[in-house]
Amino acid sequence: MRFVTLRGLTFRQAARTVMDTKEPLLRTDWAIYRGGAVFFEGSEDCALEDSFIDQVGGNAVFVNNYNRRVTIRGCQIAKSGASGVCFVGDQQAARNPLSNYNQVNRLEDLDRTPGPKTNNYPAGCLVDDCLIYLTGRVEKQTAGVEIDLARDITVRHCSIYDVPRAGINIGDGCWGGPCHRILRYFRHGERKPATTVRSLLGARPLLAAKGQTRSNAWVKQVPGLPKLDAVEPNILRNTRWRCDHGWDIDLDDGSSFYPHLQ
Repeated sequence: MRFVTLRGLTFRQAARTVMDTKEPLLRTDWAIYRGGAVFFEGSEDCALEDSFIDQVGGNAVFVNNYNRRVTIRGCQIAKSGASGVCFVGDQQAARNPLSNYNQVNRLEDLDRTPGPKTNNYPAGCLVDDCLIYLTGRVEKQTAGVEIDLARDITVRHCSIYDVPRAGINIGDGCWGGPCHRILRYFRHGERKPATTVRSLLGARPLLAAKGQTRSNAWVKQVPGLPKLDAVEPNILRNTRWRCDHGWDIDLDDGSSFYPHLQ
């Protein structure tokens, strides 16, 4: 699908998907359901604009696997059962992917080729001028904007509030962008971090190792490991945060390559 824009629509009261949220994301306690009230897959230069997604039971918008230059602009997303907007690629696009905390690889077996293995992931996408609030009404391990296995995702001029966990979650070290950019973003309230940024040490050292001690030992041996997957920096610029009972920005689980926090 190319050059298709959906504009001025209302999506309302779709079924809950909580029992289908079973696919684990990379090296995490998160799981995902690859579906949404609006679902993009294999699309280029497509958009959802000036629309209202109201009280759907699962994810509001899901951008799945290969997509390029998808734009979500001027939308109101309210009271969704799960996340607001998700960008999630194929796990096999990462090199040496592991799904949970119990699996482990050996340093000598890692594929050290920088960047993704395939192009089956979202890239060059934009969430612009959106209001996202009261999401995660059924599922709590959710985000206003969820980014996993994706590249060059920009979130700008958005207000995200009253969510049960992260306003924006960047869930792994694949693959930064020029760049994952969080620009002029306002988020307030709730008891969890305004933005959770996890596992950005990169999918190979942190996700292939087991535990911080082993990860640190690997990076001492091969200092360039963190940038094999996080090939480009992530930028948070001109943002406003408020979180009364947690961390406004949580660089969790060995996150790295965040040179621009402005």
